[in-house]
Amino acid sequence: MADQRETRFRRPAAGTPQAGTAEVVDFDRYLPVVLSKLVAELRQSANAFFRQRYSITLLEWRILSFLAAEGSASAYAIGTEAELDKAAVSRSLRALEQRALVLIDRMPGDARGRLAVTLTSEGRALHDTIFDEIMERHARLVDGLSAPAIETLLGSLAQLRRNIPSMGRKGGKVEEALRPAKQRR
Repeated sequence: MADQRETRFRRPAAGTPQAGTAEVVDFDRYLPVVLSKLVAELRQSANAFFRQRYSITLLEWRILSFLAAEGSASAYAIGTEAELDKAAVSRSLRALEQRALVLIDRMPGDARGRLAVTLTSEGRALHDTIFDEIMERHARLVDGLSAPAIETLLGSLAQLRRNIPSMGRKGGKVEEALRPAKQRR
């Protein structure tokens, strides 16, 4: 088995013909990689912005903005509904509570002992201060895109999310113009 693995992953000597396709993945057109790079760049930019301007993290901003939109919520709801890592949410909530930006208290009448998280007046003020800058950053991000182009993009991204469960199934052909492949060098 070890010999098979070593042979399978060993680079062929220069000039050795390779079995299989003469194509490789074109990472400039392969959507999972393109989207991953975009998200990484957006996250890096946002983290720097929030840290430098407001001494908070991107995750802390997401929690503040979630609470501003939804009102009081459990830590579980914040993690689940905002699709955030629950352990990271818990750590960030403690940091936000220490800075008096959120209030964490037992949910009244909850037999499970869940905690309710609410923005304090300081938390609401910080959210409201940051909000206009976030809208400006978003405007600069989408500069050059029309409203219909943004709606098309959002619809396309929603379709990609719906398609994720079918990625593991056999079959399905991509029309040639959409194949994220290029000739091997």
